[in-house]
Amino acid sequence: MPAVQLLRRTFGLVLVAAVAACGSSSPSDPDPTPPPTPAFTLTLGASTLAALQGETAPLTVTIARSGGFAGPVNVIAEGLPIGATMAPISIAAGSTTGQASIVLAAGATVGSSTVTLRGTATGLDPRTATLALAISAPPAAGTYTMGVAPGAAAIAAGGSAPVTITLTRSGGFAGAVALTATTTAGVTVAFNPASVTGATATATISVAGGTTAGLVQVTLRGAAAGQPERTATVAVTITASGGGGGTGNVAWTFCESAGLPLWLAAQDGNGAWARVTPTAQEYRFQINGTRGGVAYVTPEDGGTVLKVFYGTSAELQAQGGNICGGRTGAGRTVSGTVANAPIPGVTLLTLGGTSASMTGNSASFARIPSGTVDLVGGTTAVGFGGGGATFILQRMLIRRSLNPANLGSLGTIDFSGAESFPPATATATLTNGNGEFTSLTATFLTANGGIGAYSTATAPAGATVSLAGVPSDKRQAGELHLFNVSVTPSTDPFAGATRNVGFVNAAVANRSITFGPAMTLPTVSTLGGGRLQASYPIQAAYNRYWIASFDQTTLDRRADIEITAGWLGGGGSVTLAMPDLSGVAGWNAAWALQPGTSASWTVSGTGWTGANGITSPPFVEGAEYVSGTQRASITP
Repeated sequence: MPAVQLLRRTFGLVLVAAVAACGSSSPSDPDPTPPPTPAFTLTLGASTLAALQGETAPLTVTIARSGGFAGPVNVIAEGLPIGATMAPISIAAGSTTGQASIVLAAGATVGSSTVTLRGTATGLDPRTATLALAISAPPAAGTYTMGVAPGAAAIAAGGSAPVTITLTRSGGFAGAVALTATTTAGVTVAFNPASVTGATATATISVAGGTTAGLVQVTLRGAAAGQPERTATVAVTITASGGGGGTGNVAWTFCESAGLPLWLAAQDGNGAWARVTPTAQEYRFQINGTRGGVAYVTPEDGGTVLKVFYGTSAELQAQGGNICGGRTGAGRTVSGTVANAPIPGVTLLTLGGTSASMTGNSASFARIPSGTVDLVGGTTAVGFGGGGATFILQRMLIRRSLNPANLGSLGTIDFSGAESFPPATATATLTNGNGEFTSLTATFLTANGGIGAYSTATAPAGATVSLAGVPSDKRQAGELHLFNVSVTPSTDPFAGATRNVGFVNAAVANRSITFGPAMTLPTVSTLGGGRLQASYPIQAAYNRYWIASFDQTTLDRRADIEITAGWLGGGGSVTLAMPDLSGVAGWNAAWALQPGTSASWTVSGTGWTGANGITSPPFVEGAEYVSGTQRASITP
């Protein structure tokens, strides 16, 4: 799988002039009607918002367009009190609403304040709306919150797995909390204890033998006198009970901590697809020719993803060995508390290659396996001015050689402490950037094999972009930076056409990078039964690797199709088609895209020089790739 996911994300103002007909107009002629003026207004779903310290408060932002304006609107918050943050949002072209979230830290300033939401759009005057924000401390009468770790579990039919429920009490609340669960057929939950007067309890989730494989949600419920019900959910992936296994010269090995598939099939050359069943978590199959394919389904965000990889027999073997990246076991959840990060700002943390889920100043890492891993982090200050938002990486942090099995907690992750440091900086000069909007992601590859994203930023159109990373005195032998720089005609880096350059360097140093041409628009068409395909005339710059992603976000269904140049074996075009898997044993039609529902699509092509490539480990000093991406939507 690609270690670096390429960033995915123009509108013009047409002035229409009324031109008088030849000859002169008389005083009695009516004045010509002026053209409508493009504009928009901004309103909020609520004029007042009350929340407690530590909570996240949702806020609906609505725009009304006029005068033919249909472009995107970017919204930021100004005047937030200390301890309150709101990430900028973008209301896409043609859309009228957006969802914002005001996150309150546990120590957010208590009191009332007026917050201004400012909307901006290219070529138009900004519009504002005000919000009365009232922040209060948790009630003195006491309350509690309920959490569960891990929040996901993979359980074979006939097996079980424990999760830990944690009750966080405040304000003197000491009442008993009765635990129950809502499940689906074949899944049961046992609690120990079932009535909690302390801080923790164990919930053992069991799956009956013969239960159909798939993704289900178990809702854990807490009830206490005088308190509203509290809930926490566990996403349970039910897998086959074992047996089968198959034999062959290619093995794909999965693990709970990286995610287990619900189903997998393989194709030898252009032959028929055949289901492969695992022995433990290894899927072994035979590729007799020089190429083949693998298709498998994984649970993700409450839905499913179909992933299809076409490659040479050697690429298939290498891909199957990289899935877990050395991980073993189900893994565990590890948490910590972030201190001294800038407000407003963006903090990114990874542990053993897994990104943190951030809630206020709390960071949680799910499914971290035992073994040696590294914590990598960066905190970026965000400022707002006439030119838009600015992002400056202020501090970094590396905590090495951790074993989550021995960790109760990561403790405080302090960006002004002894283990933090200012980044080394440099400048990348852009060639063929065409003055387009720029975005950057930065990742650090540690000596223990961790891949840690530590910075992301966007910038107005320009000829340079700032690089920042780990100074030489903080790096260990073999450690590398992976930078990805993207340009797009739009201020939204995840819309329309995008071009990227990625490069690997140990040192953070000045350099020049050259973008490829705009990617030719692929032809995306339907194949029936919810299947889609993208056909792309190969450009010389993007000739080594291609991926098409079809995403029905409203149904939580996605299909990713990947093809290598080795599999293609030459030719002037490539077709990335969803295979027809309807006749393969064990296939569930619910995993496919559903006809009649719009799907957004993203197609990208990537090229590089040399044999080593850059789409998967191992990475080497000086490796560089260029890629182009196009996006739109279609209804299968």
